[in-house]
Amino acid sequence: MLAPNLSRRIPCLDGLRGFAVLVVLLGHVSASNGAPDFLNFGYIHSLGNVGVRIFFVLSGFLITTLLLREWDATQSISLKNFYIRRIRRIVPAFAAYIIIIWTLYLWGFIELRYHLYSGTLVESAIPDLIRAVTFTANFHHDYNWYFNHLWSLSVEEQFYLLWPLALIVRGPKRGLYLALVVIFLVPFIRWYMYMNLDGNYVAVSREFQAVCDALLTGAASAMAYNAVSANKQLRQTLESIVGLMVGVLFLAIGYASVVIRPDFSYIVGQSFSNIGLAIIIQHLVRRPDGLAGRFVSNKVFVYFGLISYSLYLWQQPFTYFKLTSFESSYPQNILFSIVAACLSYYLIERKFTGGEARK
Repeated sequence: MLAPNLSRRIPCLDGLRGFAVLVVLLGHVSASNGAPDFLNFGYIHSLGNVGVRIFFVLSGFLITTLLLREWDATQSISLKNFYIRRIRRIVPAFAAYIIIIWTLYLWGFIELRYHLYSGTLVESAIPDLIRAVTFTANFHHDYNWYFNHLWSLSVEEQFYLLWPLALIVRGPKRGLYLALVVIFLVPFIRWYMYMNLDGNYVAVSREFQAVCDALLTGAASAMAYNAVSANKQLRQTLESIVGLMVGVLFLAIGYASVVIRPDFSYIVGQSFSNIGLAIIIQHLVRRPDGLAGRFVSNKVFVYFGLISYSLYLWQQPFTYFKLTSFESSYPQNILFSIVAACLSYYLIERKFTGGEARK
């Protein structure tokens, strides 16, 4: 059996997804109008990136688990069925968000045009709309806030397009080696980009070739799960508090290094964070009854995991740091974000997913 020997539904991972989206919300809310001083300090605004990275590694783990289960059952992967499932889970809520935001722009309620760093006004919002609906927003470095968060969705869609094909062409066992090779090479790609793009942090932390190792780290973790389980010493280490702390340490090194060496953080620190999150996920699924497992499995995190996709989409309009309107100001912007997410989930997303959390 190639797929991880896990139950179909893993509450601690649903909870981890909820934790991730709340971290994104906290990072964005901390910069919004009226946010208290205790939220508005240091690098707390960067927490949104931590949440997105959790999504990436977790998505790689879960998607690969599903693909391997299909391979175990049929010795193949149906691209048609895979893409239909992705479309059902992602497109309806996404399309509703795009349509509503674009309508509000046409009616003059919001502004989708923006100024470049040079001060030049972008006259048309259509190029940003095209990037959003074609899932190429991660290659756009200047941003319109209302579409800015769609860069991460673009990365995931590009991964969903390529990874199943790689598994079909190479096979799951060789696919693991392919994933490991790419994971090893991506830091060198980031280094090249950093040196030749004048330290463009946006490109180094958003473009697919610079961040695909996060998803592949999750994928490799899923593919190696059973082999790790067969190694008693390694399995016991991952199940222990020591294993958990090693994962937390790697994650902390990846993000704390930005204070001391930004170049290290963007080039190598991302790899540390990815490995740390993979270790944490391995610990959670192996010890769901442990302290960390029980923490992320609480009902609040699990519920937010259920609505995480809609909340990720809809927190953006209410956390625009340049606006001082009532709906974009703290603390009511938190409530507006959650209410909008619930409406999106229950009226749209749930109709197409059958009430399952997005994987």
